[in-house]
Amino acid sequence: MKVDVLFWFYKDFATCRERIQSIRMLNDGVAVFALYGGPLAEAETARSAVRDLVDDFYVYPHAKDPLWKWRHGDRVLSAWYSERGRHLTWETIFVMQWDMLILDPLEKLFAGLQPQEILLSGFRPFHTVSPWWSWSDPDDADVGSLRRLLREKHNYDGELFVCLFIVACLPRLFLEKYVASGCGEVGFLEYNIPTMAHVFGIPVCQHHPFEPWWADDPATRHVGWQGKTLNAVGHEIPRSAILAELADRHGKRLFHPVSRTFPRWLTERHVANVALTFYPVLRMLLRNAKRLRLSVRNRVRRGA
Repeated sequence: MKVDVLFWFYKDFATCRERIQSIRMLNDGVAVFALYGGPLAEAETARSAVRDLVDDFYVYPHAKDPLWKWRHGDRVLSAWYSERGRHLTWETIFVMQWDMLILDPLEKLFAGLQPQEILLSGFRPFHTVSPWWSWSDPDDADVGSLRRLLREKHNYDGELFVCLFIVACLPRLFLEKYVASGCGEVGFLEYNIPTMAHVFGIPVCQHHPFEPWWADDPATRHVGWQGKTLNAVGHEIPRSAILAELADRHGKRLFHPVSRTFPRWLTERHVANVALTFYPVLRMLLRNAKRLRLSVRNRVRRGA
């Protein structure tokens, strides 16, 4: 199934340009639409940086602070769909954030996604995260506002749902219904979108490898980098963790956040195919480097 791209960005335009070039190189025939959500004063600079690489460029026109845009990103997406997206040709859109590193074609990454399905990393019932997730306080005014809207406009009084909005593929039908629902006027992106998908009866893709790290979850709070390769709390994925995944034929190929530039040759398909031969050697070198680092650390401690 073809998945097109909505590239959502607001800063670091050189890195953004590199990421769009990489997506183009890995995905022949995929449309890339740009959604700029940064300061309006820098909109023309942003346009100049990427315009030759994208099929369309849209500026979110309202002067809101970055925290508001993060918390109410569904309103930004709704504005894009209402004012631009509904006039463009696409069926399912992958919301690619600017600090996301992708090292495989989308067709391969989203092989389990079916037409009209929505994919949301971390999708689950609200009650499963309510004991520890910082946004799940049942007494929170935004949660209450969403529940009232659901009762009054949709005659729904059931379970809420949540996600970590890192990897997201949205079918056109969902955004059409979402804009009409008025849901974006209240609540928070990471429970608004998954809950409304459930209310609309949009099937949720379950066959994907994108399990995010929930930083608030006591059960996973102290996992290593292998468990944090998709995180929403700004923990930059180290290059060593990315290389360790590349050293595994079945390793991860999508990482967030990665704001630094990345060697372009690793994203080239013909090079990557040849490099598979050397991945076992790379894996061994990484393991030996880790053992050496631990050995040196222990010697230093004993010497102290």
